Amino acid sequence: MANDTFLYEVARDLYEKSGADGDLSQTTVVTPSRRTKLFMNKYFSDLSGGRPLWAPQYANIVQLCELASPLRIYDGEVQRIGMVWGLYDAYRSVRDSRGMATAEAFDEFYYFGEVLLHDFDDIDKDLVAAEKLYAGVADLKRLEDWSFLDEGQKAVVRRFLNFDIEEKSRLQSAFFDIWNVLAEVYARFKENLRRGGVAYEGMLLRDVVERMPAPRPRPEASEVAGGADAAQADGLFPARRYAFVGFNHLSRAEARLFSHLKDRALFYWDYDKRYLEAEAGKYLRRHLQEFPDALPDGDRDHFARAKEIVFLEAANPVSQTGYVARWVEDVVRRGGGAPASGVSRASDAAFEDAASAIVLCDVKLLPPVLSQLPEGVKPNIAILYTLMQAPIAGYLTQLAELQVKGVRDGAFGLDYLLPVLKNRFTRCVYAGASRDIALIQKTKRLFVDPGAVLPIVDGGADAVATAVLTDATLFRVAGTPPELVRYLREVVEKIAEGRQVEGHLEIAALSEAYKMLNGLEVIAQSVLKNESALKLLKRLLLSVKISYAGEPAKGLQVMAMSDTRNMDFKNLLVLSANEGVLPAVEPEASFIPPLLRKAFGMPSIDDQDAQNAYNFHRLLQRAENVALAYSAGRSGMGKGEKSRYLMQLQWEGAPSRRGGSQTFTLKGAPPLAPGRRALSVAKTAAMLDALRGMYDGKPGGHGKPHALSPSAFNDFIECPLRFYFKYVAGLRVPEGLDSSLNGAYLGNIFHKAMEKVYGKPHGEGGTRKDAPLAVTPDFFAGHLVPGASGEVDAIAPATKRLIEDAFVEEYFKTPTARGEYDGEQNIYFQVVERMVRNALTYDRRRAPFDILGLEEEHYFDVELGDGTRVRVGGIIDRIDRKDGLVRVVDYKTGKVPREGDYGKTIEDVFQEDRKKKAGYQFQTFLYSLILGRETHAPVAPALLFALAADDDGYSPALKLGGEEIKDFRDYEEPFAEQFRSKLGDLFNEAVPFRQCEKDDNCRYCDYAGVCDRSPED
Repeated sequence: MANDTFLYEVARDLYEKSGADGDLSQTTVVTPSRRTKLFMNKYFSDLSGGRPLWAPQYANIVQLCELASPLRIYDGEVQRIGMVWGLYDAYRSVRDSRGMATAEAFDEFYYFGEVLLHDFDDIDKDLVAAEKLYAGVADLKRLEDWSFLDEGQKAVVRRFLNFDIEEKSRLQSAFFDIWNVLAEVYARFKENLRRGGVAYEGMLLRDVVERMPAPRPRPEASEVAGGADAAQADGLFPARRYAFVGFNHLSRAEARLFSHLKDRALFYWDYDKRYLEAEAGKYLRRHLQEFPDALPDGDRDHFARAKEIVFLEAANPVSQTGYVARWVEDVVRRGGGAPASGVSRASDAAFEDAASAIVLCDVKLLPPVLSQLPEGVKPNIAILYTLMQAPIAGYLTQLAELQVKGVRDGAFGLDYLLPVLKNRFTRCVYAGASRDIALIQKTKRLFVDPGAVLPIVDGGADAVATAVLTDATLFRVAGTPPELVRYLREVVEKIAEGRQVEGHLEIAALSEAYKMLNGLEVIAQSVLKNESALKLLKRLLLSVKISYAGEPAKGLQVMAMSDTRNMDFKNLLVLSANEGVLPAVEPEASFIPPLLRKAFGMPSIDDQDAQNAYNFHRLLQRAENVALAYSAGRSGMGKGEKSRYLMQLQWEGAPSRRGGSQTFTLKGAPPLAPGRRALSVAKTAAMLDALRGMYDGKPGGHGKPHALSPSAFNDFIECPLRFYFKYVAGLRVPEGLDSSLNGAYLGNIFHKAMEKVYGKPHGEGGTRKDAPLAVTPDFFAGHLVPGASGEVDAIAPATKRLIEDAFVEEYFKTPTARGEYDGEQNIYFQVVERMVRNALTYDRRRAPFDILGLEEEHYFDVELGDGTRVRVGGIIDRIDRKDGLVRVVDYKTGKVPREGDYGKTIEDVFQEDRKKKAGYQFQTFLYSLILGRETHAPVAPALLFALAADDDGYSPALKLGGEEIKDFRDYEEPFAEQFRSKLGDLFNEAVPFRQCEKDDNCRYCDYAGVCDRSPED
């Protein structure tokens, strides 16, 4: 492939024109690609046969202009903030000089300033007269003046155009204030920069172009070729020869520079006949006339060569990455290596010549792509990642939000403190993190003071209260923006000193973060609020770029589409080739209307489309084996449609060795890498012995017997491998330490509140079985407050106090009054209050009845064919009785499922691909089976959904096949048979713990990442 690349052709032509001595030291190669230098130097070495030679100089346009100007470019995103600050200063001074209202704060100006700076850059790159442009903008705004309309006409406009004219006029006036000063802001800003000897890119290019001398007569071709009589360099550009390689769109300033150096420059254009007359060749058609191609007439019809092009349709973006390993195997096979199991051994040879690339149209796919590469394939990654994508950025954001949003009266709020404590960077530099988490979890403080001494809960008589948040670097309050930035910088220093970083990327990210905070500290002196400093920090984290290190001249290339310029590859895998991603649909932000951009010849959305089209078609022109993947599901930026570029290839008939392009569909979860099988874990005798010990009914922790719970068995039904991870391997998800009230808290509080309403008999171990509670209509007079119509209007104050007690016991863990609840907690209190009211309203309609049990444990033993005895059971929320019928009532706090969400038969309840709420059925059926054997009475299962319980006609009774279950004894035999059979599978050594096949079961599974399964979006 190397001898057929564009850069090789350029290197060969330059080498041949360098003369017998091969001296290229007086040649400067100017290119838009950062990777050109390494590839071309490799080609020069190959062409010389290893003989030493003088290499050319390399530069991009900005570097070339810096050599010709006293100005220096601002370097990096931190300096860019300084640039925006300078623009803000110019903006304020112009407004002050005109007696205008005080300008907005810097953090409010920042976005406006970034867009304005981009506009100024475009103005200068295209040599536009700013004063004329901004006069034109103001004229366009005046065309929208509606003052000539009378009131009747304005009413018509309001009705048909759907906006308020007066409001629009006020906005227009505000815009006029801005537009009228922008030309002066532009001039003053540049004057200030020039005095400081710095510039932005467009300003630098314009400065150089406006100082270039008049063009001289064109020399003979021999002079350009580098002969003894070559043209002498001018003062701005000293090299004897320039080679401009692989450019496409040129700004006016760049085109003027090309014209100035035309007499001693060679122009190398990378294009193909197939698209030269189409959108992708929009600029090249003009450039080839003004600056003829230096390459000799050769093959410009690469697209005519036979290619193998396949289109891959995936269910979602991540599913595309499942093809990566298969594609790598195919590349290895084409290169003569061993397929599948031999991938790692053949990978070095297969990718030695850098002729294969994975191109990401959406760079967010990089992590899953890297995870799918087979072992032994070491990619060269040519993607600039933002600092925000590095772990240190998330940590800095957590720390800053802790300071800005999480401080009250010198204490740290739990919502912002816990993410910091759980972050691995905190754990690396603060040994007390785990201890603090445990203590805060026990005491459940909503705010914690640095150094606070917390009491030990349930720690025994010898327990000693312990101080938490004792690290003075991490846990101090930063009250001002400068203090906040210094605080963050000192934390970064502490992490660096502790060498708690992983890999070169994290080291680079830490370094960039430190430099960013140094630059931000100066600006923070002028920022008034910590909130503003947080906004600037987040903008910087999104802007600062980190590059991956690597050797681009060899290996498998992984790159963004924007980094493929001048690069050619034999084998290509392009991911996320979706409309809206390729090309991107969002135009760059600008305050200059499109009409004026077009009138002044500035870049527009059409120019972006032409540039994107060129990048795509140029990338494919020399490739031989191309796979183009896209997502068919609507997700993120993608619309679920293949890119129009792909449709164009199919419509025009992309050449193929197989007689045409092909489309394959990647469905379901991502395909496994070659040589890998669906996961399963074989059972061993030791494992089965351990399982029997887990469920043998013997006394366990907290006085509860070892028993198999319905929820655990539901896990086994839906995914045996999940059961293995959770209950056999012990890979439990850590208990949540979040102060936010989630669904689990809500359910626990509601259960506790209902238990308090109906109460348990006094005395140790008392149950309602010993003393049933007769619930009559009069019972509810102390809990429900009727309205004028007799319907329930509210719950009684005494019942509210019971709910408050439930909140304290299940959530706060420490005495907390209603007045101390925050907004979220008050909302959740009202939700629980409504659920309790609804449940009691339903119960009042059903009274009289007896409560036989509340939150009671019930178990029974099952003996399997091999003699294994398993205790099964758990806690039943409520058992009641009316007219001789006993009910098993399971409280639910979610929305009521549809009837179609349940299984229709007993067999349906035990299937892996069962309906999504069949687990509810199994649990209540199992408890009904247990209770029926205990009482020898008719038992009915019920699911009481508290949010709907107050509706007239509501019934919690469960149905099966459309029929209400009034006596579970009618279903006991088939249920017990199915249960015993499935339970036998759990203890059968020949039945492994295998991965489930139903994608929906993976959707919310905590182990989906461990299994390498990703359900469809």
